[in-house]
Order: sequence, then C-alpha cells, then structure tokens
Amino acid sequence: MPAGLAVDSLVRRRGGFVLGPVSLRLEPGRALGLLGANGAGKTTLLTGIAGQGRLNEGTVTWNGRPVQRGDWRLREPIAFVRDVPALYGELTVRQTLSFVGGIYRTWQPARAATMLDLLRLDTAQRVNTLSRGMRAKLGLLLAISHSVEMLLLDEVTAGVDADTRAEIQRLIRTLTRERGVATVLSSHIFEDVEHACDDVLMLRAGLPVFQGPLDGARTASLRDLYFSYGGQ
Repeated sequence: MPAGLAVDSLVRRRGGFVLGPVSLRLEPGRALGLLGANGAGKTTLLTGIAGQGRLNEGTVTWNGRPVQRGDWRLREPIAFVRDVPALYGELTVRQTLSFVGGIYRTWQPARAATMLDLLRLDTAQRVNTLSRGMRAKLGLLLAISHSVEMLLLDEVTAGVDADTRAEIQRLIRTLTRERGVATVLSSHIFEDVEHACDDVLMLRAGLPVFQGPLDGARTASLRDLYFSYGGQ
C-alpha cells in the first residue's frame, strides 16, 4: 500500500464555487503549505481531505485506505484543527482534556501534560475566556495528544501574536520531522509556510497554480513566486 496521503483529481462544488481538480501526494514526515487568498479554496480542500465534505469527483486515500465521509475509524489517525476550534466554551481546559481524552482510545495523558507545559495553558481557565491564540494552542494540543498520523491545520496562526505563531511553527516542525506526522497547513502568511513546511501548493480561485518543494526558499522569493502566479 502507498504510504501517506494521495489526492487524485479532487473536485468540490459549493454553490457557484468550484475547487479543482486537485491532485497531490504527501508522505509521512513532510509538511505541505497551502497558500491562497481568502476564498481561494484552502478550507474546502482541507474538509475534502478530512472526509468532512462530499467530493463531486476524485478520490482521497490515507495509507491506501479511502477517506470517506462519516468513517469514524479515521478520526484518530487524521486530526483536523480549524482556525477557531469547536470546543465547549463553558468547560475549563482541564475538563476539556478529560472529555476529549475519554473519546480517543489512543489518548496519551503524559503527552497532553507535556504539551500543557510547553504551550503554557492554564487548566483552570474556561475555554470561552481564552484568547484566539490560546484556543488555537488548545486545539493543537487536543489533536496531537493521541496517535495522530496526519494533521490538517486550517489558518491556525490567523490573528495570533508573533510569539504564538513562532511556537506553532516550531511545533509543526517537531511533529513532522521527529514524529513522522504528515501535516497540511493552510495559511495566507508566507512566513508560516517558509518556516514550517517542506512543500507548497498555491491556490487561486479554486485552481492549483503552483505545486512543488520549497527547497529552502526565502520568504521574499516565496512571495515573489506567489504573486508571479497571480496571487492576491
């Protein structure tokens, strides 16, 4: 079986918007950055990869297994973290960890405790009082405190401060390079992709306009590349 993510000729239609066709490959231990303006199709692609939206055409497989909508067996190996994670606001961070830990069979309390210290989250604080950056950190913690194999991150650094953004970038690098997680990071921030990713896919109005390895490109050259393909 082929290892990793395989997307073949994916097409999704939502109202008058059409994404695709998009094809890509992502091996374990590599991070792919999705670059594009708001409305380019980044979230639509991620939900399709996650099996959370219907595909009009094409296929998505993870380690040779079809990713299909409603397949709960994939909720542990594949984690999808949105820009504003859907959490119960009235719960504390500690209660949220307990609740989510009871859902996943492969939940690792020791890893969650380590991540709590690393991300400096207050376990007594209620979720609805957390800043956007802290909510993003909590969403990441919940996603990686079990045996996740593929991590899908949708604009998780949007609206966070520079220190939090740097922490998230370092965490993505650690997950991919040391734990072998395949990561797809959607962002409109060039620095996120430059510092955290190995490859890049640029979308414009639902269509891929560039796809390839970063090869250590500087932010300036990545920005120039993006705008050379009509980015905006």
